[in-house]
Parts: sequence; C-alpha cells; structure tokens
Amino acid sequence: QQVLDASMRRAAMLARTGRLPDARVTAQQLREQYPQMATRLYLLEAQFLSDAGELDDALRLFSEALNHYDGDIELLYARSLVNERLNRISEAEADLRAVLAIEPTDARSLNALGFMLVVHSNRLDEAERLISQALALTPQEPAVIDSMGWLRFRQGRPNEAVSLLAKAYDAFPDPEVAAHFGEALWATGDHARAEAVWGRALQAAPDHPVLRETMKR
Repeated sequence: QQVLDASMRRAAMLARTGRLPDARVTAQQLREQYPQMATRLYLLEAQFLSDAGELDDALRLFSEALNHYDGDIELLYARSLVNERLNRISEAEADLRAVLAIEPTDARSLNALGFMLVVHSNRLDEAERLISQALALTPQEPAVIDSMGWLRFRQGRPNEAVSLLAKAYDAFPDPEVAAHFGEALWATGDHARAEAVWGRALQAAPDHPVLRETMKR
C-alpha cells in the first residue's frame, strides 16, 4: 500500500507540473500492477485530465472504465461531474439516476441531482424532494445547505435563501457559495454586503466562472 500511495503521489506531481502524458502512463501502469485498485486509479487518471481541462478525454476514460466496472458508483458519480462541465446535462442526470438506482440514500448524488435541476431546469418541485432527502441524511453538510438556499432563491424566496446561504457560507466560504449568497443578498436589497462577500471571494478566486458571471449580471 505504501508503494502504491508513493507512486500515486508521483503521478499527481507529474500531472501538476504539466507532464500529463507521463502521469497517465504511470496511472495505467499502476492499474496493471494493482488490478484490485483499478477503479481508484481510473478516477485518479480522470482527475488529471479534468484538472488539465481535457474533459472529452476524461469522459472517454470513464466510459472505458465503466465498460469494465459496470455500475460502479464512484465512476458514475465522477462521470456525471464531467458531463455537467461539458453541458451534457441529460447525460449527467442519467449518471446520477444510475447511482441512485443502486444506492437510493447516497446523499452526495441526491444533492448533486437536486442542484443540477435547480440550475439547469424548472423542475423545482422534484429538486426540492431530492435536496430535502439529502438534507435529512446530512443536515450539517454546507454543500446541501447551499443547494437548499439556491433552491429557495429560484423559488422567489430570497429572505429564506439568505439565511440558508449565510449558514453554508460561514461553514464553507467557497467561491460558488459566495456567488449564491451575494446574489440572494442583492435580491433583498443588501447591495453593500453582497459586494463585500463577492469582493472577498474574488480575492481568493479571481477567475472563478460562476462568481464572475454572477457579478457581471
């Protein structure tokens, strides 16, 4: 296990320093050496590709992996994220529904699917059912609280959104949470506080696309 962990760290270092082909070869060699760890190593290689913006290649790799490990929850969940980044929303939704067919109480997938419906559709009643389930399973999880807050905002309930998003932001001041929190504050007329939240987030993540798009709007 120590040898494997060291090799995975070396592969990650290669990817971080721009040597993506070498990092991929290392991950592939490790899959051959440690077949019992193959799904974890597929996820690692796909992460290298996603981080480098090679999303089409990451998608192809996930499809290859799922041919070998059909119904693997981690692979399906990770592929859904790549599909969403590629704006393949129906494919991302199908991956998450496949996870939930296998594991109906997977809070992470309930939340991800609910949030996806909030952002990319008008199916807000269905989104509420999914996010409520996730919240019941993980009541302190900031990502789920953020999803519920953004749902309330989309439902035209900005004051409720602000209280939920403030809680999510305090626990996890991520740029996307900050974007949501700031927009809800703005909608309630608290422009100064919204700008302060966005300004702090911008210092930490000046190129974050959701934050940039929200502020521009």
